[in-house]
This record gives sequence, C-alpha cells and structure tokens, in this order.
Amino acid sequence: MKQKITAEPLTNTDNGRNYGIDLLRLVSMFLVVLLHATGAVRKSAEAGTSMYEMIYLLRTLCFPCVDIFAIISGYVGWKHRLSVNGVAGTWLLVAWHTVLITALTALLKPEWLPKEAWKRAFLPVSTKEYWYVTAYFMMLLFIPLIHFILKRISTALLWIWVGSFLFVHSFLSTLNWKAYGMKRGYNFFWLIGMYLLGAAMERSKKLWEAHAKLIGAALFMAGAVPAYLLIVLADNRNWIDYCSPLTILSAVGAVICFSGMKMQRISRAIRMVSPTALAIFVIHVHTITWNHVFYSWPRSHGLWKTASSALMCANLIGWALTVFFLCILLDLFRIRVFSLLRIPRALKAADNGLEKLLRRFRRS
Repeated sequence: MKQKITAEPLTNTDNGRNYGIDLLRLVSMFLVVLLHATGAVRKSAEAGTSMYEMIYLLRTLCFPCVDIFAIISGYVGWKHRLSVNGVAGTWLLVAWHTVLITALTALLKPEWLPKEAWKRAFLPVSTKEYWYVTAYFMMLLFIPLIHFILKRISTALLWIWVGSFLFVHSFLSTLNWKAYGMKRGYNFFWLIGMYLLGAAMERSKKLWEAHAKLIGAALFMAGAVPAYLLIVLADNRNWIDYCSPLTILSAVGAVICFSGMKMQRISRAIRMVSPTALAIFVIHVHTITWNHVFYSWPRSHGLWKTASSALMCANLIGWALTVFFLCILLDLFRIRVFSLLRIPRALKAADNGLEKLLRRFRRS
C-alpha cells in the first residue's frame, strides 16, 4: 500500500527546513578540505610518532565527511521529486567554476593548463574532473525509481534493504575491499546506498528526536574511537575508509546530532552560506587549484616543515579554514551573478513548465 508522506517539522526547523542539517553540510565540506590537507603530510609521518598520531586523529575525525554529505542527500531529498532547478542548477554551479578557473589560468598562468583543459572545463561531469560530481549525476538517473520504491515500502523493509547493503558493501567490503567492486566508496553505487540510509534515518527520526544530540555524539565517538585505536595500536588503517562500518557509524551519529541542534539565531547566515557547500569541493579539488594552489602553496611556504605535531595540527587546520572560507566567498560571488542574470528564476520557470507538461501527459 502506498504510504502517505507528511512533513513534520522539528523544533530546530523553519517551515520544515532543518538548519542543523544545513550547517552539517558546511561542516562536512570543511572536513573534506581538512582531510585533503592531511593527505599532503601523512606519508611523511612515521608510525608510532606523535606526528603520526596527530595526523591520523584528524583523518579519523574527517573521514565520515563524504558519507555525511551523501546521507544528508537522502535524509532531506527522498520526499521531493527530482527537479530541473536542482539538476541543472548543480551542473551550472560546477561548470561556472571549472570554466572560470580554466579561463583565469589561461590568462595568468597558461603553463598550468592540463591536457584537454577546455574540454574538462565545459564537460566536468563526463570527463570525471570530479569523481563525486560524476557519481552524483549517475545516481540522479536512478532517483525517480528510488523515490517510487521508497514511497511504497514500509520503513522496516527499507531498513532490511539498507542493512543488507551495508553488510555486504561495508562490513564484508572492509574485510576485503577488492572483492565487491566498491572502489572504497568512490562510485555512484555507494552514494545510492548512503542515500537510502539517509532516507531510512529520516523515516525513523522519532526514535531519537528527544535526545538527538546525546545519541548522535555517542554514535560518532563509537565509530571514531575504535577506528583511531586500531591505527595507533595496530597500524591498521582499513577501518578509516568511506565504506568502513566505523566511518558510517560516525557519519550516522553526526547527522543525528546536528538534526537536533537549534539554529534559529544563526538561521539567516546558514541559509545564505549553505548553498555554497558543493562549490567548496568543486573549487579546491579542480585539477589546477589542487596541483598548483592547494598542495603547492603551503609546501612552498614551509607550512609542512615543522617537527612539532601541535604546530603541524594548527597549520593544517588553519590552511583548511583559509581554503574553506575563500571557496565560500567565491561561490557567494557566483550566486550573486546568477541572481543578477535571473538564472534561478529561469530554472524555476523551466521546472514549472516541465511539471505542467508531465501533468498533461498523465491525464492523457
């Protein structure tokens, strides 16, 4: 039997919008930047040293970031239909930054341009300029079918579906990650699994609503602490991975924790900045900024040349924060330009037009 879907706003929502979840989008993207920053120094740290322990403490705390972002997509999106505004708007966001970065590089530093730079600029999805964006758009092809199924199955059956997926593609995949073709979570199939997990969590939120922050924090630590101890005590890094059960447990805990946070006082700031979350990834992971700015600038300025683990930690967090806020500013500029060009209005009109066309098709 088809279920009746209703929206029940939480205490920390405004017109059904959960600002704690919106804030978590931004936090997860900061963790992505910090995780990438630690990648520049992790190979130089020797096991058993304080530097090694500090770097992998940061990496353990950061690794749930991609799973968090994917879970949020299902948590907030499973009740809504796929829209022209959402799909085309995401593609335009990605294309804007790839074309702009490539154009500026061609003018100022043409020697930095990689092979097929312009092709990758105008076709960022099909050329795999960003693995997450390519995987995300692949997942979108299945979203109508996924939503059709989600609105017709019980929550218990959905959890059986999700549990089966996680047992095979998380637990067993962590034991032997080459056996199940998950590529450590760098593909659209994994994003679909996280989307389903987010949908299941949203449908079961009444179980933890009353104590969301406490339960969420406990689950996050239940995943992070064992993963970190396995690294420090046994030098076993298999359990900090996108597909790891411990990483997923931390990601689930973060979503639950932030879903219970009251954010009315800063809701206006969150509403303004949260649309920049994906752009933070797109800008700093672009081939040019990745190779010639994100990694090379701190290395050439000696940020990683320190024997102090505390100073290294401060440098990593400081560099990640700098990149994070610069990316936000750059995308706020993009949002302003799009607004002046009335692109959001045009996309909304196209969305409404498509909806009317589909209604006529259904009636005929």
